Amino acid sequence: MEIIPELLEFADSLQKSVGNRPIVVFGKSRGGWYCIKVLLAMGFRVSCVSDKTAVTEENYFGVPVLRHNLAHERFPDAVWINSLLDRDNQIAGSRYLYRQFGIKAIEQMPSFLTFFMVNLSQRQVNSTIYYKNWKKYYGRNKNTTFFESPTLSYVLTEKCTLNCDNCGAFVPDIPDPRTFERQKIVSDISTYCEAFDVVHHIALQGGEPFLHKEITRIVSRIAQIPNLMFIDIVTNGTICPDDYTLGELAKYGAAIWISDYGDSSPKSDELVAACERSGVYCDKYTYVEREWFAQLAPDKQNRTELENMEIFSSCVADKYQCCQIMDGKIFRCSFSNFMNRQGYIPNFPSDYADLREISRIDKKSIRNIALRRDPLITCDYCHGNDRPRVTAGVQIKRTKKKKACLDTDKFIHIAK
Repeated sequence: MEIIPELLEFADSLQKSVGNRPIVVFGKSRGGWYCIKVLLAMGFRVSCVSDKTAVTEENYFGVPVLRHNLAHERFPDAVWINSLLDRDNQIAGSRYLYRQFGIKAIEQMPSFLTFFMVNLSQRQVNSTIYYKNWKKYYGRNKNTTFFESPTLSYVLTEKCTLNCDNCGAFVPDIPDPRTFERQKIVSDISTYCEAFDVVHHIALQGGEPFLHKEITRIVSRIAQIPNLMFIDIVTNGTICPDDYTLGELAKYGAAIWISDYGDSSPKSDELVAACERSGVYCDKYTYVEREWFAQLAPDKQNRTELENMEIFSSCVADKYQCCQIMDGKIFRCSFSNFMNRQGYIPNFPSDYADLREISRIDKKSIRNIALRRDPLITCDYCHGNDRPRVTAGVQIKRTKKKKACLDTDKFIHIAK
């Protein structure tokens, strides 16, 4: 277990700040979970979590949750820890606490996160560099050149345990689902990360990522990348890995996100409990209205460049979302990726980059795709959000599929 000097100073300063006073963690969030785990490991007692959405008798991993005003009333002399992960949100949160209650919250997320990853999870990463990257992330400003990756996902496998109607990854349409090689996955992610100062997180997905037999080995390798801050696995709640697998993921600091489709995700609650038992952060997104967008056949819209810019901005560019890598190719959006994969649209080389053909020193080519502000050619084939909403997670019969092309009369499977 490695303790870098900065973390020793962090532990010492925290002890002096807290003393015997109560501790309130600001934010019932992922960051709050990390802070609670670190504080408990250091021997502190967390009095409550403060969150604006708190309900009566709520608790967050065993810690009571109160609304901000109630937390301040009940613990007027408390030390407050600002646990918000997003830098802009953290700044806004600290301003709110000071203006509303005169509270000066402690902002030391680089130390909390590094302590958790390298001391509690024992992630095999250069902890000094990892810590410095968190410091850069939280210390960045408009006057500093700082290349941050947008949200990144990697498709480990096209195979899935479900066959959802209107699947966003078009799983029911794939005639020859592939699972990609571990070494190439790790190499692709490493090449991508080298182009940025910080890659805040990567979402390993499918299909169903837990169908990849080497998922823990993939996570163990990419966990060594010091500017890849979080590693997430996005699952559909049909598989609950055994305790050994979850223990390995906990060791590498990985987190699990469940897309809960109700009856189609029969093991989601079991997985949540297993993650809590194994020390893996787990969150579950439940489709409360049980709806998502219909996946319509692509159709050339013949929009103007300005109209496609509006589509691109509302969908991707202005939300800092959704770079996706699959089989070595990086796309600015998942729709472009899956349409290209299926041959539903013509091949547009300017819409993606092949990481296996890019030299490791050619970082600009990767950033040109990942940080692109101009619309894709694919945008003119996309319906955007002007689509009907349909019931999420509805299962359809698996059939033998034939490859479809754009110029056929219709998709093999078109949302009605």
